[in-house]
Amino acid sequence: MRDLKGQFHLVSVNIGDAAKYVEWAKDAFEYSGRSSDAVLLIDARSIPANTQTNIAVGLVEPRNGEALAWLFSLSGDLGGLSFSTTQGMIISSVQPWVYAIVSWSQEKKEH
Repeated sequence: MRDLKGQFHLVSVNIGDAAKYVEWAKDAFEYSGRSSDAVLLIDARSIPANTQTNIAVGLVEPRNGEALAWLFSLSGDLGGLSFSTTQGMIISSVQPWVYAIVSWSQEKKEH
């Protein structure tokens, strides 16, 4: 992984409606303190109700944030849904760097 060039996507997780997920998950997961544990905190208060929420996690070459520019700029219409990237985090204390990008989609509102 030290030779990583650009970015490498690890996983995407769709949590559906964030408010409902937070209510369900609050007692479902425990942090064990083992070295394999990782905690990602996302302020779900900023996520609108009735929204499909997606979290993408991956690796990026250190000091190459430009490799993520296209991910941070994703937005548009997708099959009757309005899609937008809304939050991004880069963890630079590890090699390679780790990124997490939060995006969501909602049914398009008719005018």
